[in-house]
Amino acid sequence: MGAAPGTAPFSKSHPPARSQRSTPSARRLIATDGYLPDGGLIQATNGTFYGTTRGGGDTTSGPCAYGDNGCGTVFSLSMGLGPFVKPILAMGKVGAKILILGNHLTGSTAVSFDGVAATTFKVVSGTKMTATVPSGALTGTLSVTTPSGTLNSNGPFYVTPQLITFEPTNGHVGIPVTVTGVSLTQASAVSFNGVAAAFTVNSDTQVTATVPAAASTGPITITTAGGAATSRSSFKVK
Repeated sequence: MGAAPGTAPFSKSHPPARSQRSTPSARRLIATDGYLPDGGLIQATNGTFYGTTRGGGDTTSGPCAYGDNGCGTVFSLSMGLGPFVKPILAMGKVGAKILILGNHLTGSTAVSFDGVAATTFKVVSGTKMTATVPSGALTGTLSVTTPSGTLNSNGPFYVTPQLITFEPTNGHVGIPVTVTGVSLTQASAVSFNGVAAAFTVNSDTQVTATVPAAASTGPITITTAGGAATSRSSFKVK
């Protein structure tokens, strides 16, 4: 099996040094006694990547005592990347309580969802905190303001839309329909039973869509940057 990305395979005849450097100098691989990196890399919130090797490590106890291959070990790979925060679940609706992992979170003073401040959050420990997705939250970068600076997520947090009601509940092609919901600001599409419709975003809780030609009786769906929401009831096309 090949080496993990960003690493070079080690051989028993050429054991690794305690650390190896590549260009630029910020890249640093530490694999003190292992060889044959295997299983891929996992990035911790301190910015460092960690992985395992197939060989090396303990050769003195248990099943590792037979032969000289060892049971493998854990290594770290630094690419000079900074720390970040990571939500355990990268999606949620307004009002959801999410768990955020990071480093040096003690004393954090703010949490925001693509620039929209959370009004409720709690620091649990130096590496863990919770926050409630606020009204008006947008899909995008999750940020935490700590005493040492702002930490951003390394991927977007998706605020899932909600579709609550629509009025009128029936009508002809061409009439406007007002759709009420939550997290609609980033709407990118509206459809009537799968047929795309022209629409206008009025607010984070309201969208007006025009019943399109070729529309048939069925549910209304709104697609946003955070996902899609579909009505439980159908709009009846007359």
